[in-house]
Amino acid sequence: MTEEHGLPIVRACQAARFSRAAYYRPGVDWAARDAEVIAAELAAPGEDTARAVAALTSLGALRTARDLVSLTVFPTQTVTEESVAVARDIAGRSFSVSARRPCTDDPMGRFRACELEFVAGDYLDAQHHLAGDARPQRTYTLKATVWLPRSGAGPYRTLVYGHGLGGGRAQGQRLAEFAAPQGIATIAIDAAVHGDHPLNPMPGAATLVTVLNFFTLNPGASMAFDARALRDHFRQSTYDKLQLVRLLQGGVDADGDGTNDLDAARLGYLGVSLGGIMGAEPLSLTDAFGAAVLVVPGGRVSAIISDSSTFAPIILAFRPPGTTRGDVVRAFPLLQTLLDRGDAASYGPHVLADRLTPGGARVTPSVLLGVVLDDDTVPNVSNYTLARAMGVSIVPPLLRAAPGLVTTTAPPLSGNAAMGRATAGLLQFDVVLNNGMPTRATHSNVGASAVGAEAWLHFLSTHWGRGLAEIDDPYRAVGLMHGAMP
Repeated sequence: MTEEHGLPIVRACQAARFSRAAYYRPGVDWAARDAEVIAAELAAPGEDTARAVAALTSLGALRTARDLVSLTVFPTQTVTEESVAVARDIAGRSFSVSARRPCTDDPMGRFRACELEFVAGDYLDAQHHLAGDARPQRTYTLKATVWLPRSGAGPYRTLVYGHGLGGGRAQGQRLAEFAAPQGIATIAIDAAVHGDHPLNPMPGAATLVTVLNFFTLNPGASMAFDARALRDHFRQSTYDKLQLVRLLQGGVDADGDGTNDLDAARLGYLGVSLGGIMGAEPLSLTDAFGAAVLVVPGGRVSAIISDSSTFAPIILAFRPPGTTRGDVVRAFPLLQTLLDRGDAASYGPHVLADRLTPGGARVTPSVLLGVVLDDDTVPNVSNYTLARAMGVSIVPPLLRAAPGLVTTTAPPLSGNAAMGRATAGLLQFDVVLNNGMPTRATHSNVGASAVGAEAWLHFLSTHWGRGLAEIDDPYRAVGLMHGAMP
């Protein structure tokens, strides 16, 4: 096989849902073969062979199936098909508010906070593994918090917020403090095994305990690590968000005054850290979001665990006695194989292209990624893995080159993706303002910083205001210089 054939083969294997294939173009021995035998083989190929041949033909690697001399297919696993099936099931269902509590006013007059509940489907079995029939195994009640602007009239432009690891939906208030004064409502639910989520065995527990439970490393239990359950905590969190979207599409009266408060036709997504990681899958599976901001996100969850200084103590604490560092390093590729079906990098290619939405894609969302240099929690290698999977480039100024990523034209930038229908880019952050003083940007401080908020809200506001999001230089807008640290 020549080098020029390599890329079509990789793409063909992805299209056929197989990991690897080999083929050989016709050679001098072709004429010597028995034409009747060849015709019979091509007339009745097995299912795996037929899918691989169709993929190779669609990509132009073969003109017709008769160009094929030999094909070997190595089936591994499907990655997205289970979630596509669940998304299709959710798209056919309707949801409604089952309970609400009176709203409370923000003391500073920026928003009203409202609590509501709705009944959703749990697609996991008793072991927290995805069941095989793409239907809910039971129902449970999800709690949602809504922050409504104090000014203007609904239905308001709405952001679905994804919170960080170990946190909960209450973290959405920090976003509301920026968004509500601009007439944008925020709604948030808890991720699986977080906050008040029905799958959380210890609501109200300390952050570390929540993290360990999410990763299936409960110190109070057997401490047996269940990679399938960890993977499906990500997937069920996606299914909860898809059900929340269907709730919004049916109309939500958050304050009980008889009118809808949230505009499902002007819906965006903003996720920070875990919420950013969890953004790629729902973005690929629904057309509801016109724009999305993923703050310090990442792909290849195993790399986040293995390469992050934040998670290093957890690896050390739970490493079985007698295992070497080499044993640990070799375990992570195996772990990633198990996590792939719920990994952001697996869904990244389907956000801006090859979308997975039930009924065919109608909307391509604009997407902005924000990363900090030398992130200690979601390492840059993971940030850039997701960016490469999504096909997103770095928006100048380039603070540090990243393998496999190029830079876009200078900002302001708009309509550079999906044949002009969307905007996509990645911003690098190195410094933020802390009490008016420049300080190093970190995983924890960039999301709610002034320079970060400028980037996120400019992107979202231009999407809603102009019909196409724009990425501009937030440092220039707030008058902050890169590298301006004491």
